[in-house]
Amino acid sequence: NQAMVDALLAAAPAVRERNAAAAEDLAAALTALGAKPEAIAALRLRVGDTSHANLRRLVADSQSDAISAQLGRRVFERSACVRCHSTTRDELLGPSLRGIGKAANIENLLESVLEPSKTIKTGYLSEVVETESGQVYSGIVSDAPGDQLRVTGSDQTWLIDKSDVAARAPLKKSIMPEGQEQQLSPQEFVDLVHYLQSLE
Repeated sequence: NQAMVDALLAAAPAVRERNAAAAEDLAAALTALGAKPEAIAALRLRVGDTSHANLRRLVADSQSDAISAQLGRRVFERSACVRCHSTTRDELLGPSLRGIGKAANIENLLESVLEPSKTIKTGYLSEVVETESGQVYSGIVSDAPGDQLRVTGSDQTWLIDKSDVAARAPLKKSIMPEGQEQQLSPQEFVDLVHYLQSLE
């Protein structure tokens, strides 16, 4: 599987130059095979307009149905979303998405995906922690056993003795990275939104 991914990644620049439609298909194939999103994004295979204005327009003009929602579920499961969000009551790094289709209107849903730092849910505000030795960590901070702080970043967790904390301050930036939509085609984004709307 990895050998196939490597071969497709190597062929991608030539495909992009010759056939834009094939480049889109190649991006979808690489995603399905588990290629890293950043590797796909670096190849600039996505040729659709992923500006926020266009994505909002496409969602507004679209009609949600079971097929689109099912395709959106596949997008969710193979993208970075699944690292931090669960669709059950269990919470991972980010809040559970269970019931989000009923709890959030479409504008709030789009804002959460396209502008994650605009409104941060209570309990998910990131902080920066500096230790006495000058090490700096950022993530969601919580108490841990043994008079320690747990700092949970997007891909790593640290335990820091409270006595070793020199400074601590809130960040006005979500731990959810911006630009996730740039790793999807416009249709994949629409399908993803339809899937989120179906979570009731």
